[in-house]
Amino acid sequence: MKKLLLISGLALGLAAAANAQLISVDAGNNGFVGWTKTTSNPTFADAFLGDQAVTNTSGVWGNVSWGLWANSLATVGEVFPLGGNLAVGGSVTITISLGNMDGGSIVGFGLQDSSNNNLFESYYVGGGTDAWKLNDGGQDDITGPVTTWGASSWSNSTKQTIKFTLLPSNAYSLSFNNVDATNTGMFLSASNISQVRIFNYNAGHGASNNQYFNSLSVVPEPSAFALLGLGLAAFAIRRKIKIS
Repeated sequence: MKKLLLISGLALGLAAAANAQLISVDAGNNGFVGWTKTTSNPTFADAFLGDQAVTNTSGVWGNVSWGLWANSLATVGEVFPLGGNLAVGGSVTITISLGNMDGGSIVGFGLQDSSNNNLFESYYVGGGTDAWKLNDGGQDDITGPVTTWGASSWSNSTKQTIKFTLLPSNAYSLSFNNVDATNTGMFLSASNISQVRIFNYNAGHGASNNQYFNSLSVVPEPSAFALLGLGLAAFAIRRKIKIS
């Protein structure tokens, strides 16, 4: 009976890894299901499903996207839980298209722990140096990829697909449209990433200042990775008992 249970545990872990390796959500298919909204002032900042198509060089980028608008020094964010901590080797990918941005405004995404503490952020600052930033405890311009506003604005028919990958020893890699960032010292203070946040601080008034996000994916899904770990642990225990 014990042998059967142990084998079942291994099978469950392997099946979970095979069948549930990916969190994949997009605005058109999922809307804001699973997301939690935070806003400093709902009169001046809110989220919406954009029915204005966001375009790129290859055509229409979906008919619906996650839209965030904010003005009058207000902030709006949407948070998506991962169901566990991101494993080493795991990645988070999201696509962002900027609208116009007032000076000093900030738009981007972050990776947080379960207590809403920011462990990593990548964002664009309106009116500042013309490059995306990364912030893992200190702010730096992204180096390597082309991340100027003209290469990030939906009005210029382009977008940024940003991929974060967690590496051993709290290191990480980052890419924009499949081009790796070349920044040095890319380390997190902690690696217990368990949720994703998209946000807009004070981008400005009017439809042209709306900010758009889409296509969030996480590989592997943390819950599947945990089940695989349990299955392998059960297998290892069984093997040790048998050898002894």
